[in-house]
Amino acid sequence: MPSHFISSHSNRSKIQLYAVLFIFAALAVVLWETPVIYPVKLFVVFLHEISHGLAAVLTGGKIVQIEVNQQLGGICYTQGGSQFIVASAGYIGSIFWGAMILLLSSRTRFYKLGAFFIGAVLIFISLLYVSNSFGITFGVGFGILLIFVAKFAPGVINKFILQFIGIVSCFYVLIDIKEDLFSFEHRVTDAQILANMTHIPAIIWAIIWMVISFFTVWFAIKHSHPSSNEPSSVSRDTMSNS
Repeated sequence: MPSHFISSHSNRSKIQLYAVLFIFAALAVVLWETPVIYPVKLFVVFLHEISHGLAAVLTGGKIVQIEVNQQLGGICYTQGGSQFIVASAGYIGSIFWGAMILLLSSRTRFYKLGAFFIGAVLIFISLLYVSNSFGITFGVGFGILLIFVAKFAPGVINKFILQFIGIVSCFYVLIDIKEDLFSFEHRVTDAQILANMTHIPAIIWAIIWMVISFFTVWFAIKHSHPSSNEPSSVSRDTMSNS
């Protein structure tokens, strides 16, 4: 196949992908305070708390329990591990997972396997670590929904769902950091916990996380399309029945 044809096809598909991501971003803005986005926001809260727990486990500690409530709040109780890394992992982890979901759904054909795996992990963590009834109900329910979609919906539907979740996840982390940065509410935030540990003002930690998050989102969107010399059929979704 001539190289100019491959390049032209790659450019068209890249434009189409960016157009889809832009539409999803616009829909997220329009529907931000509606029930359509609410489940994805809760999912991001799960990612945030799971990231705290994973950081504890990776630094020699353990997860005691996780709580996620309907007000989009959550807490992860851990024991042991590096408290500095655990406190830092919430926002950094959730933006990382959101970016990975976006890249998975845009650069590979593993969208069905991706949706199935995310759903299964969410159910596992909800049953094993989540202690409140709302958190368990949402985690298991959202996980079952993802598995159902992975099993029965066409691959393109799985792709669009994961892209939408990835975009909203990235946006929500940025907004959440901004709210922590400029909030005057009396509540304990990850930035305040780190400020107490390091004596570096909470606003500095929030700005650092904001910069890391912006860079991660930019990187994920920039690299969400395979380069022209990458074959489009490298990854094959073994669950695909469409």
